[in-house]
Amino acid sequence: MKTGTFLLIGFSAILTSGCVYSHRNPPVVYSPTPAVITAEPAIVAPSTTVITPAPTVVTPTSDRPVVRVYPETPIVAADTTPTTVPSADWATADTIRKVLVADPTLASAARNVRISVLNGQVTMTGAVLTQHDRELLHSAIAGMPGVSRVDDRVQVELNR
Repeated sequence: MKTGTFLLIGFSAILTSGCVYSHRNPPVVYSPTPAVITAEPAIVAPSTTVITPAPTVVTPTSDRPVVRVYPETPIVAADTTPTTVPSADWATADTIRKVLVADPTLASAARNVRISVLNGQVTMTGAVLTQHDRELLHSAIAGMPGVSRVDDRVQVELNR
């Protein structure tokens, strides 16, 4: 009992006394923020007179004496390839959409089917519940004006 009490008091004294070594980082000293001077490039006029605009002085926006370094903005190259879809494909797609909206049987069959039109070719991808729904969609779309071919990639879900 005496040994346990002695160990308890000794261990508590060691824990509460703390550590001799300070784990804090040394103090950080910052230099004052210098004003940033940016000079714009010289503009050459047609009469070969060189016009140099006055340098722009940018003052700090914060009163904190911290120097901040920001990365340059990345240059993003945009795809400038024009994508045009023939108006006949727009008309065909609109006709397909109207037929699917008007017929509730076709609308429920095409619920999980994506239909795309390009140059008169209709591509159907997705899943239907039965083989009958797949055939119904295929025959309805193949008989529409403006459809030259139907690429049927629809799968029948047998797990339901």
